[in-house]
Amino acid sequence: DRVNKCGPGKKLRTYNTFKQVIKYEPYLDFIENTEMRKFYSKFRLSAHELEIERGRYGAKSIPAEKRICKVCDQNEVEDEIHFLMNCPRYAKERNDIFYDINRKYPSINNLQTSEKFIWLMSQEDKSTTLAIAYFLKIANEIRNEELQKQVISMKTKT
Repeated sequence: DRVNKCGPGKKLRTYNTFKQVIKYEPYLDFIENTEMRKFYSKFRLSAHELEIERGRYGAKSIPAEKRICKVCDQNEVEDEIHFLMNCPRYAKERNDIFYDINRKYPSINNLQTSEKFIWLMSQEDKSTTLAIAYFLKIANEIRNEELQKQVISMKTKT
């Protein structure tokens, strides 16, 4: 019941979309790499550094619709769905993992983006879970490198 009380703008808004039953999650056993498991857990719980969360805190909270992705030119909110499903900056890495997932589960191609996100985050298949966790790790590393380049670029301009 507590999960269902999370609505738009709430901390667990994304978690609420795919977590319907509070239970032990198999990914905790599947993902043996501690850092990868930690990041995957944080991603699921919205305890990460994407703009949707970063803009929530600080002296002036940024409205959710203005928490735009800084690594692409799509002018979309950088939330979990954008990061995992849409951001063109990670297209190659995403295509690599989705190739295997699509071969194993061809019907996933019939799902809308939000439904596919829910399906992926609800997975209890070990290989699919590991592929998603690996993608999240790699995409996050790319994101951090890209943001670091932007900081350096800004410093050299001043």
